[in-house]
Amino acid sequence: MTLRSTVPVAGVLLATDSLVLLVTQALLAPPPEDLALLGLFLLGSGTFALAVGYLLPSIAQRGAFGSLQAQVVLIPVVVVILTVANVAFIGRLMFVSAHDLGLLTVLLIFSLAMAVVVASVLSGSLRQGIQALTEAVRDMTSGNLRARAQLGSRDDELAQLARAFNHMAEQVEESFARQQEVERARRNMVVAISHDLRTPLSSIRAMAESINDRVVTDPETVRQYLSTMETEVARLSLLIEDLFELSQIDAGALQLHLEAGSLRDLVSDTLESMRVQARQRDLALDGQVDEALPDVLMDARQLQRVLVNLIQNAIRHTPSGGTVCIQAWPEGETVRVEVSDSGEGIAPQDLPRVFEPFFQGDPARSKPGGSGLGLSIVKALIEAHGGQVWVTSTPGEGSTFAFTVPLVH
Repeated sequence: MTLRSTVPVAGVLLATDSLVLLVTQALLAPPPEDLALLGLFLLGSGTFALAVGYLLPSIAQRGAFGSLQAQVVLIPVVVVILTVANVAFIGRLMFVSAHDLGLLTVLLIFSLAMAVVVASVLSGSLRQGIQALTEAVRDMTSGNLRARAQLGSRDDELAQLARAFNHMAEQVEESFARQQEVERARRNMVVAISHDLRTPLSSIRAMAESINDRVVTDPETVRQYLSTMETEVARLSLLIEDLFELSQIDAGALQLHLEAGSLRDLVSDTLESMRVQARQRDLALDGQVDEALPDVLMDARQLQRVLVNLIQNAIRHTPSGGTVCIQAWPEGETVRVEVSDSGEGIAPQDLPRVFEPFFQGDPARSKPGGSGLGLSIVKALIEAHGGQVWVTSTPGEGSTFAFTVPLVH
């Protein structure tokens, strides 16, 4: 008990004592000596009650009343003791007979017994709720993250505490699940990186050894080997560049140089650079861009990378004779861009994960040339521009990847 908390309580006690004396004087007009004695008794009785109230928690902490039920039962006991003392004192002042005072004391003791029974029942229910909470906490600390506190139909402060605990437990479980998913993704990433690096390196090494050991001497075969080695080195360089870009994004070190620019010109330039790849796959590459497309705030180099990644992804997953189309038009305060293909589409269960690093879904979609990083980089770059990216798809009919970028204000 601190001095700061004691002073207001003492003031309340003195004010209450004074008010009782004033009422007694007005109603009963007792002799001054009786009024003074009453005042001293009330002051002493009130001081005793407050002392018990302040000392009870510290006594309980020392183990004298270690259980909550014992502390609750002690409350009516103290109240009845104070009541008996008050009745005895008043009886003395009013010259009540010893017989009447004894009878009144017996009735108060009976009331005490009934109050203890009621307090025990109520505190027992409270104890059960606290035990349920304690068991749930112990289950969680032992590793059971699905543990929840069940308090039945209670709707009091203890029930509010249980709901708060259950909400916390749900958040802990979700956080742990996300952490496990991240760890699983990291392990998968290491496996995928190892595979994507080992395969072209093994091919390059085998061809280099064949040329160096003169196992292959035919000039045409040597040129073919050198051309293949060049292709594999380019593939490795692209993978390493993607990994570097992804590491910068994860570390928050990606810096965009945003400025007003024409998305129409960027789409046109990208289409021209990708037509050779489309022709090699016998695909029709088309673009439909609004003539009055307004300027957007963009990093031209990074946004072109987004377009290239989406078009390459569409080309890779569209069979010969199919089409890949880019469309762009104003939509509110943004410009919306869609890259659609007539490929095999994406399974519904894979749609929520297509932007995860190294996720390639159905093995049938794991076509050569893809590192599994392109779409995750697309998502990060679009979000860094302040836009959004999403995908819709119908298996067997094709997919549409769409994104938005803000207009220049």
